[in-house]
Formats: sequence, C-alpha cells, structure tokens
Amino acid sequence: MMQYSIYIKSCINKDAANSSVNYVKRILPPNGHVRALTITEKQYEKMKILLGDEDKNIEILGDNRTILF
Repeated sequence: MMQYSIYIKSCINKDAANSSVNYVKRILPPNGHVRALTITEKQYEKMKILLGDEDKNIEILGDNRTILF
C-alpha cells in the first residue's frame, strides 16, 4: 500500500496540471509528503476497477451510508 487516500483533480491541460502541483508545493506543510502523478484522459479511461465481495454495511445501508443516532 502506498497511501490510505488518493485525491484526483481533473485539469484542462498540462499547464493547469503543473499549476495545481505548484500550488500544493506552496501550501505543503514542512513534514508533508505528497506524490503527484499526471496522466492523460485517455490513460485515466483505461483504469480498471477491481471489486471484492460487498461489505455487510453496504448491504445493510445500501447507497445511503449516513447513520444518524
């Protein structure tokens, strides 16, 4: 596992992507650790989604994952 969370930002072109990376560099905390990977839309379209068995919580809650006490 490389990390627990992945964030995706769609950018209109390479310049916009570079600008986003530079912004993250400017606000990165001293002890921060971020990896940035720029891919094209065509590469993104080829992503494969692998699913295991459905979690029991999803089976119980369905699409509504909000639990109110």
